[in-house]
Amino acid sequence: MKRVTVLLCALTCVWSANAQFTLTPTGFVSDNPADDDFYLIECPGQGAEDIFRAVAYFMESSFPFPWTQFNAIEPESFTVFTVVPDAVVDGRRPTAGKVYDMEFRWRVDIRDGMIRLWVPEIGSLSREKRNTVSFDVGVGIGTESVELPVVGRSFVFVSTNYLPGQTRRYRTGSSAIFNRKGKLKREILKASLEDYFNSMTGSLEKYLSGRNDEW
Repeated sequence: MKRVTVLLCALTCVWSANAQFTLTPTGFVSDNPADDDFYLIECPGQGAEDIFRAVAYFMESSFPFPWTQFNAIEPESFTVFTVVPDAVVDGRRPTAGKVYDMEFRWRVDIRDGMIRLWVPEIGSLSREKRNTVSFDVGVGIGTESVELPVVGRSFVFVSTNYLPGQTRRYRTGSSAIFNRKGKLKREILKASLEDYFNSMTGSLEKYLSGRNDEW
């Protein structure tokens, strides 16, 4: 149930058309007209210390997984490195073999009255892959074929040329969203990745702007 809930949230929480990240063969870019490496969120009247606490709360609440790593320099920056289970899909329906866990790194720089949300760095997308292996064993004076299940992982990367700084890089034999020439091969998976981070960015922006509302 928990894994399904994470997936449904990733699929249905897109609300802000203004917080746009676009995936390219060399990673995400922002629609920010000043710099495509980050998205700027203004927080009028809020000091860096207050913004830092708000960002930390949002990130720690959004990624409460035991393997998540947080790195903070208070109140200047906050970074999250995590793997989100069942985060994105590669089909119009989240069926087996179409749902992927996502490994990524995301950094926020904080100043009085604003934050700079850097483009996320995608390490890999992966899913569990089950196969069977057959081998012969000796039985008495003959042999008998035995099949055993083998569980591994199937990986998908942004492209073979995408080299994120501190995350997993392309593995030979894996597949990619963009081919070696930069042509898009997996449109739904690309859209699912964009929806995920646009949703998170929009939710963070909404949280920062509404913290002073009465409740």
